[in-house]
Amino acid sequence: MAAEPSTLKALEEELTCSICLSTFENPVTTPCGHNFCLDCLEMTWMTGRSLFGGYSCPQCRRSFMSKPALQKNTVLCTVVAEFSKSKALEELGSEEDLQPGDVPCDTCSRLKAAKTCLTCMASFCSTHLKPHLENAVYKDHQLELPVGNLERRKCLEHNKLLEFYCKSHGKCICCVCLVSHTKSCQICTISEGRDEKELKLKRKLTALYDQIQRASQVVDETKNQQELVTNLTAKKMTLLEAEFTDIRDTIEQEEADAIKIIQQEEKKANDKVQRTLSALLKKSAEMKALKDQIESLLVHTDEITFLQNAASVPDSEKKEQFHTPKVDIESKIMQGVFKNVFSLKELIKSHTKQPLEKRLQNTSSGSNTTKNMELTSYLGQITVGNLKFYLPTLSQPTLQREPTSNNKPDQILAKKKNKKRESSQKQGKKKKKKNIQQEINPLKSADKCNPLPPSPIEAFKINGPNLPSNASIKSRHELLQYSSKITLDITTAHKRVLVSEKFTKISVCEAPQSYPSTPGRFTKCTQVLCIQGFSRGRHYWEVNLSNNNFCSVGICYKSLGRKGSECRLGRNKMSWCIEWFNVKLSAWHDDKEIILYNPSMRKVGVFLSCEEGSLEFYAVTDQAIPLYKFDIQFTEPIHPAFWVFSNGTTLSLCQLD
Repeated sequence: MAAEPSTLKALEEELTCSICLSTFENPVTTPCGHNFCLDCLEMTWMTGRSLFGGYSCPQCRRSFMSKPALQKNTVLCTVVAEFSKSKALEELGSEEDLQPGDVPCDTCSRLKAAKTCLTCMASFCSTHLKPHLENAVYKDHQLELPVGNLERRKCLEHNKLLEFYCKSHGKCICCVCLVSHTKSCQICTISEGRDEKELKLKRKLTALYDQIQRASQVVDETKNQQELVTNLTAKKMTLLEAEFTDIRDTIEQEEADAIKIIQQEEKKANDKVQRTLSALLKKSAEMKALKDQIESLLVHTDEITFLQNAASVPDSEKKEQFHTPKVDIESKIMQGVFKNVFSLKELIKSHTKQPLEKRLQNTSSGSNTTKNMELTSYLGQITVGNLKFYLPTLSQPTLQREPTSNNKPDQILAKKKNKKRESSQKQGKKKKKKNIQQEINPLKSADKCNPLPPSPIEAFKINGPNLPSNASIKSRHELLQYSSKITLDITTAHKRVLVSEKFTKISVCEAPQSYPSTPGRFTKCTQVLCIQGFSRGRHYWEVNLSNNNFCSVGICYKSLGRKGSECRLGRNKMSWCIEWFNVKLSAWHDDKEIILYNPSMRKVGVFLSCEEGSLEFYAVTDQAIPLYKFDIQFTEPIHPAFWVFSNGTTLSLCQLD
C-alpha cells in the first residue's frame, strides 16, 4: 500500500543529503552521527583537507584528528530503497488529464506521460508503462522523467540516439559519430559523462561555500572595524572637547587674574588719591578757620582787645605748597599685565595663523616652529603656584644658579626683592631664603655650575615634551577615582628582596631569604611583580619612596624573563619604568634611556589606561604633577613591577581609599 504523500514528503527531507541536496546514494555515517552520500563526503573531505589541512563534519563542523573509517549504513540503504519504490508508485498513481505543457503519452495521447523510455524513444503513461516495469524483457531499457522533445536526444547528422560523450570536444555523439572520432579523444557514456561533470560541479560548489563563508567573515570583521572606528572617534572627540574646555578655563583664569591685578592697582591709586584729598581738605579747613579768625579780629575798634586777640594768631608767614597728586595708572605692573596678555594673544594667533592641516604636516615633519610652540606650551604649565615643586632641594648644587635679567611680569612684581637680591649677590652675602627666591624663575636662569641635573627646559630638550596629553597639574582626587589595590607577588620576588607589611613593602637585604625556587622567581635582578594583572580599564596606584636613590617603578608583561640581566625593567620590549640612579631620573624602555628632570618627591603615582594605550607617571603631593608618559600598544595583561638595587632603598605600596 502506498504511503500518504505528506508522510513521503517528510521522509524525503530526512533522506536528503545536506551536501548534494538529493536522496542518499550509498549513505555512510560519520562518528558525530550525521549521514551523507559516500561520494559527496569523500569529495568534501578531499577539498577541505587541501584548504584547511584536516577533516570535519560538513553539517556540525566537528573536527577529527584523522580521517574516520566510513562504513555503509545498510539500514539507511534499505530505507532509501523502499522510499524510492513508494515514490515511484506515487508518481505513477498521480496521473491527471493532460494539461498545457505536459508531455503526452505516445500510446494513448490523452494522458500525461509518467516516464520516457530512451531505448524505445517514446513516452508512456502509468498504464502503458507497466510492461516496462513488470516485463523482464524491458529491464535494460533506460527510463527517465518525461522528456518533451525526444528529437534532441538524437544525433542531427545520423538520426541515431546520443549514447556517448566526447570529453575532448565537449559534445554528445551517437554510435556513428564514435567511428569518426580519433583515438586521442576521450569517450565515455552519457551517464559517465554526467557523473564526472557532476562531481566537478560539486567540488566547485564546495569551494564556493568556503569562499562565501570567508567572505562573510571578512564582512563581519569589516563591520567590527567600522564600529571600532566610530567608537574610537567618539572617544577622541570627548577628549578633544575636554582639552578645549581646559584651554578655555585656563584663558578665563588668566583673564580673572589679570582683572584682579588691575583692580588691585586701581585700589592702590584710589587710596593714594584719597589720602592726598583728605590731607588737602583738612588743611583747607584749617586755613578757612584762620581766615575767619583774622577777619573777625580786624573789625574790633578797641586797640587793647585787638592786640590781646591778635596775640593768638600765628606769626608764621610760611606759604603752603599745594600740588595735584600724580597718579600713575600706567605702572610697570599694569604694563606687565598687558604685555603678558598681548604676548599670549600673539602666541595663540601665530600658532593658529596657518590652517590646522598644514600645522599637522609641520608637526609630522618636526618643524622648528612646532617645536617652539610645544616648548611654550610646556613652560606655560609651570606657574608661581607650583614652581617650588620644580626647584631642586637645598642640598643640590643648583642653588648656585644665577637668574638673568629680564622684563617679565613676575620680575616686575618682585622688583624691590630683585634689587635687594642683586645687591646681596654683589656683596657675596647670600642666605638660604634668598637663594630660594633666586629660583623663582629657574627656567630663565643660566647654569653656572657643572655638572647639574637637567632643568625643566634641559629635560625638554633631551626628551621632548613627552608628557601626558593633559599635561597639567592635577588634583590627587582626580586620579584617586581610578585607584586600584595592588599586592606584591612573593612568588616572583628575588631571594634578596624582603617583602614585608602584608606584601606592601619591599627592600633589599644582604642575606638571601628562604623563598622556595619557582619558575616565576627572578634569579638575577632584585625585582618583584604584583599579583594583579590589568588588560582593560583605567588603574592608578601610588608608591612611597624612602631614600629613592637606586630603584625603578614601572610595569611589565607577566611573560617577562626571570633569568639574566636582560630581564631588568626597561631593558627590554616587555617592560616600561622610570628609574632613580643617585640624583638622575630616567625613563627606560627597550634598553633606551630618556633623562628626565628630577624634582624632589617622596611619592610617585602611576596611571595606566589600557584602552588608550598610555602609561603616565606623576610626582604626588597634594597635586599630581606629570613626569613622563609612555604610549604603548598592549598585547598582554600588565603587572605593576618594582626593582630595588641598593640596601638603603625601600618602596611601600600606598593603600588608597
